[in-house]
Amino acid sequence: MQTIAIYGKEIVESNLNFLQNIVDRIEQEGYQITVFSEFMDKISASISFNNPAKTFTTNADLDENVKFLFSIGGDGSMLASARIIKDMNIPVLGFNLGRMGFLSIVKQNNIDDVLHEVFSGEYVIDERTLVKFEDVDNRFGGDNFGLNEICFLRKEPYSLLTIKVWVDGLFLNRYWADGLIVATPTGSTAYSLSCGGPILSPQVDSFVLSPIASHNLTVGSIVIPDDSIIKVHVECRDPEFCVNLDSAYQTFKTGSEFIVKKNDFKLKLIQPYSVNFFNTIRDKLNWGIDVRN
Repeated sequence: MQTIAIYGKEIVESNLNFLQNIVDRIEQEGYQITVFSEFMDKISASISFNNPAKTFTTNADLDENVKFLFSIGGDGSMLASARIIKDMNIPVLGFNLGRMGFLSIVKQNNIDDVLHEVFSGEYVIDERTLVKFEDVDNRFGGDNFGLNEICFLRKEPYSLLTIKVWVDGLFLNRYWADGLIVATPTGSTAYSLSCGGPILSPQVDSFVLSPIASHNLTVGSIVIPDDSIIKVHVECRDPEFCVNLDSAYQTFKTGSEFIVKKNDFKLKLIQPYSVNFFNTIRDKLNWGIDVRN
């Protein structure tokens, strides 16, 4: 029997009816449901299942019968879903019960329409590039990748980082800044955008490097091919600094060196015919709205 996995972290009471609607539609289509165990603990008293739902904790609990994973919440849940799935090639659909939601494309007012499209096969698979992080100690283990970005960040509030970057063996720049972002096209609408970086279409085979609060005002973002090998050397006055991979982070000692490159596998997103990247950014960024009056 084919299964649909449901992943979530938190849900407010006012959104429980939307989740119940999703569960009902899945069961009407004849799928078994498996729910992330921590999420199940939070919804079991409020959500009813016609058939007993299974639970999962890691991707080891999922198998080839899982057709889709539905991510409930916002973009944070989508980023966490990527770490659950890893290289299993399970397509993901994000339901936005949060705020901005560039990745969680299904809004509360079109859940029924999108589910009809998905269960009718009216969708395409949008493969998203992941960025991979390598250090000598493999501190992130098997979670050494990001869907949005890798960030090199100061640990203390008044500490300046000196970040040297090489691209395919060629010296690019020495950044004096609060940090540096290496963003995927998916992440170009996230932290990188707030630092002045460009928006990249998801199909563009590129990374964008964006400094955070650069102390040299002539230094901005740069777009490079995503098959580049990026070497990063970080120094600071404090003993340690931080490296973030989406929502995961580790601290490293000053003078550490890393490799950043394209990950070996991609994340598959479900793209219903009625939703696309361009209408998403128009909606989220209020493009085309006359705000002069």
